[in-house]
Amino acid sequence: MKKNNKNSDKKQILSEWRWIYANFPKFDLINDAKMPSDHSATLGHKFDHFKRKNYKSAYNTALEDESYSIYLNDDSIIYFYYIFDVNEKVVGHNLAYVPPPNNYNFLDEEISISKYLRVDYDKTGYKSIIHTLVHLHIGIDNPEFRIPISHYLSPFDFLYIILKYMYHNEQDIVDKLVTNKQKDCLLTNEESDKLRIIFGN
Repeated sequence: MKKNNKNSDKKQILSEWRWIYANFPKFDLINDAKMPSDHSATLGHKFDHFKRKNYKSAYNTALEDESYSIYLNDDSIIYFYYIFDVNEKVVGHNLAYVPPPNNYNFLDEEISISKYLRVDYDKTGYKSIIHTLVHLHIGIDNPEFRIPISHYLSPFDFLYIILKYMYHNEQDIVDKLVTNKQKDCLLTNEESDKLRIIFGN
């Protein structure tokens, strides 16, 4: 039976996403933001992982369908997609930062592809330490390269990472995205003893 949880993960994520939608004009880098499509057990649009062979077509489809969550003024896009259990607890997510494909020359295209970021929370393929539940992918050419992250990321968390570390926004701008919500660590004790990333708390 579904519990009426006022502090559920889903309510928190929906609140952050709605705030981004309502306030995106305050961020110079953001051209557009979409309200999440809410399908009870999911928020956002599920997207295929970008690969070298489908990068341009997947990017163009995202623009045509407006299936992205955020559209930046340099034509990069951001995806948020979350999966919840019956108690509205996050049990999976795919978050991605997708720079636009560059058609001018090979070097520029390689730079775009190398800046691609994806953070997955996925139980499929789990393997202690090398394929943790939540992990960061950088670029698209080495899908086996995964950096462990201690907890799931909210929309504020992911947008903060992009605006602060990809675009070097001033702290007073990204401070609006800082939240004190505590998240459970999703790493085992053994994984926690190794190198991992902790965002916020």
